[in-house]
Amino acid sequence: MDKSRLQGLLLWIACAFFFLQGRAQVNADAAVRMGRNALSADDYIAAVRYFNHAIDAKPFLAAPYYYRAYAKFTLEDFVGAEKDCDLSIERNPFIADVYRLRAICRIHNENYEGAVNDYVRVIAEAPNDQGVRYNQALCFLQLKRYEQADSALQTLMTPPDVYVRAFSASTQSRLEQKDTTGAIIFVDKWLTYVPKDFDALSFKARHLFNKENYAAADSFATLAIQQQPEDYGSHLLRAAIRHAQGRFGDATDDYDEVIRLCPEHFVAHYNRGLLRSFTGDLNRAIED
Repeated sequence: MDKSRLQGLLLWIACAFFFLQGRAQVNADAAVRMGRNALSADDYIAAVRYFNHAIDAKPFLAAPYYYRAYAKFTLEDFVGAEKDCDLSIERNPFIADVYRLRAICRIHNENYEGAVNDYVRVIAEAPNDQGVRYNQALCFLQLKRYEQADSALQTLMTPPDVYVRAFSASTQSRLEQKDTTGAIIFVDKWLTYVPKDFDALSFKARHLFNKENYAAADSFATLAIQQQPEDYGSHLLRAAIRHAQGRFGDATDDYDEVIRLCPEHFVAHYNRGLLRSFTGDLNRAIED
């Protein structure tokens, strides 16, 4: 082959290489764009397919793995989503949002230690993100690392920027540590910020019932029912409170409501039958 023909062949190869490289870039960019459009349209299966194409074309890019991880996460493929986050981080370890997503995946996969480590990276980039700090505190709770959990939660409960959900987690932490008195302190603080919080009201009602402070327990149970009237557990609690007070008619009304909401509830039928027998309603007591 003469020199001129060899030069021509090399030039053709170079042109073909740059053409194919450019085409791959266009294909990758187009696939990412269509994948993101599919994410916006909540078509996550299609999004995964588009990001597969982008990864095939440009496997060294970090973004397509991250986007595919998000799509898989939404499809509840938490293992696959975590693996895609790993691959994205291998290609670019400096994007906090990838660590944020991987932390959530790891929580779903019950890898709480890994999630804590990811949140350390996110907090370094976004130190004022209360949601991230709260999630990290919940991971500490799962790991029974109460001192770290309580420290993180205390920061979230410090005015002026109080993160109200931290009171719920602090209550849980105290209960797990067998500190009922401490738990009640946090519930009371919780109610100062959200006076109509259903969970706080229910907890307070149960605590007062156990303390045999029936009048106060009834008040809190009633407030809880006002927030979620279809929660049969609250009616069951108030029925027990009113039964203890000797208010059999009112307790029966609450058992009626429990049975309306949960027709096969054995305890409600049994206790209503007992109350009906106390009040002389023997026929309906037998039915229960």
